[in-house]
Amino acid sequence: MKIKFESVKDDERVKEWDAGSQIRHIGNFLADPNSMVLTYGRLQYLFGEPLYTTDDLENAYDYFILGTDEEGNTYQLTAYHGPTGPAIGGDSDDPQVVKAAEELEKYINAADYVDYDYEGIYHDYDVTVKFGIRDGVPYMEEGEMDGEDFDLTEFE
Repeated sequence: MKIKFESVKDDERVKEWDAGSQIRHIGNFLADPNSMVLTYGRLQYLFGEPLYTTDDLENAYDYFILGTDEEGNTYQLTAYHGPTGPAIGGDSDDPQVVKAAEELEKYINAADYVDYDYEGIYHDYDVTVKFGIRDGVPYMEEGEMDGEDFDLTEFE
């Protein structure tokens, strides 16, 4: 299945969007902590800025992605950073949408990435989080809200 993907940023179109539920993760944070950082850089490379961003790590950004296959069928997907990290959402009960989500993940993972910086809060642990890509190198920094260092990898 060959699908062309585009970011939808029109508020009126997004109001009618069927965001569905999580279909699959993008990358694997526990196996490679850089996958979370690289995913956002890849999404920005492919689709520009997301429709919205927040400083809440469990709701960091959201892209509304329309996939169109060679036969003109369309698939409404979201690429977002939620409570479990970067993921793709959509109508998980529709096998064609699930297949489109698989193709979107491949498309994202094969992409180049851009430099960026993100600062947010992981509210479950009152942790500040900074991550991004500088000069092509991914980084991630954590700290407690009171300024002490904190390491998210201790929960692996």
